[in-house]
Amino acid sequence: MNRKIHFIKNVLWSWAEVGVSIFAALVLAPIIIRRLGDENYGLWTLTISLVEYSWLLDFGLRGATIKYAAHYRATNDKEKLNSVINSATFFAAALVPVIIGIVILSAPWLAARFKVQQPEMFATLIVLAVASWALGTLGSAFSASLEGFQRFDYTSQAYILSAAARNLGVFTLLMLGFGVIEMAWLSMAVQGMLLFLNVWYLKRAFPEHRLSVRAANKSTFRELMGHGVHGMTASLGQRILNQSTPLLIGGMVGAKGAGYFAAPSKLLDYSVEAILRIGMVSNPNAAQMMAQGRWAQLQSMAVDASRYSLSLYLPAPLFLAAYGNELLSVWISPEFAAKAAGVLPALLLGAALGTAAQYSSGSILFGMGKHRLHARALLAEGILGVALTIVVLPRYGIVGAAWVRSLLMLLNRGFGTAWFLSRELQMSYWSFLARVYRGPLMAAAPALAVLFWVKTMLPGTSWGQLIAAGVLGTVIYLMLAYRLCLREEHQIAFRRALADRLPLLQQT
Repeated sequence: MNRKIHFIKNVLWSWAEVGVSIFAALVLAPIIIRRLGDENYGLWTLTISLVEYSWLLDFGLRGATIKYAAHYRATNDKEKLNSVINSATFFAAALVPVIIGIVILSAPWLAARFKVQQPEMFATLIVLAVASWALGTLGSAFSASLEGFQRFDYTSQAYILSAAARNLGVFTLLMLGFGVIEMAWLSMAVQGMLLFLNVWYLKRAFPEHRLSVRAANKSTFRELMGHGVHGMTASLGQRILNQSTPLLIGGMVGAKGAGYFAAPSKLLDYSVEAILRIGMVSNPNAAQMMAQGRWAQLQSMAVDASRYSLSLYLPAPLFLAAYGNELLSVWISPEFAAKAAGVLPALLLGAALGTAAQYSSGSILFGMGKHRLHARALLAEGILGVALTIVVLPRYGIVGAAWVRSLLMLLNRGFGTAWFLSRELQMSYWSFLARVYRGPLMAAAPALAVLFWVKTMLPGTSWGQLIAAGVLGTVIYLMLAYRLCLREEHQIAFRRALADRLPLLQQT
């Protein structure tokens, strides 16, 4: 029970991060788009998409650090813990100057390749963005170790403080009339702040840590790379999946087209963040269970985490299926919504049935150290997605590109990842799928019907109508999901927890 409570607390801390991100995105995104304009917003999107590929060059060491920090924490091997953290840190320190040099040299070529109208600004943005990446890379071993220790309270506090500084800073800069260059400088400063916070929190969680070149040894590095090579494959696949479509649109259609694709995509990314956090918490738990030989608990966690992730995620795509275009119109502008029309509906199928389960199931595979086939499948999906997008984009535009991404997501991450996990857990594939998907989908069908009925009375022309419809649809879905998705013992635990807190609520 204590382990379950600790798991839930970690998820709740991670959700606090998500709440800050979503709130800031809903408030800041329309301000950024209006203040910067479609062209500069597209330029910012292209810059972020390009720099995201730099994360490939950690060679999967961040995921390996989480895995082995959790493993050696479970076995209480402090010497190996120090070796893991230092080996990852000094590898990152050696990598950073190489990447910065490559990016500085390639910036003019990238500006010409993507037909950027302001090449000097674009080159400066790229350099500043990769400098922010460098600071993030230097701090990666510290934040990854905290995740491996399951100290998500510390990682979440660091993120919330830095996010507050970033969002307040961006808002202030835009209100004062500054633009994307100043935003990039701010991002770099905030990344430095996050690095400092992660180092400080690691010292509190693991006082025995000592930063030492001698602690970074070849045997530990080989151990990390043995896990990380498959993580690098998965990371490459994920980067291609997440960033290739905006880049292809930017190269073939223009920067504005990348922006029209990115905004609807981000709506789904924001909502999936909560589910990603369950996967992040599941990863070190799976590593700990493997280290301690708790096989039955690992099987149970895999099913529950995947089903609950999907259950918690579905209210967002259900609402967007009914009110997606209306939300874009109120959130940004009717003109922007018209130009981005069709992207969101196309993405919903793959996101609803592919993304949620993949993040939990995939994270557990990483924690188990059984992620080789899953990683290769992600890379294959990314490569196939690029090829199909190149064919589809000139004929069917950004909506066709969205359908390519969605269908591949459904097939590989929805059904393929479940097969890999059920195989490693020695469970029936069809039984695993049924236990994960049956309850959430049974709850989703009537909730979606209610939302379309509500739309006849609340068409979604204002924030008040959108919020009312979203709350109503979510409440109906969660009431059904409580009965159809939550295991009976968890229902009992939930009712007991609620009963324990009711007297406190009545007193206040």
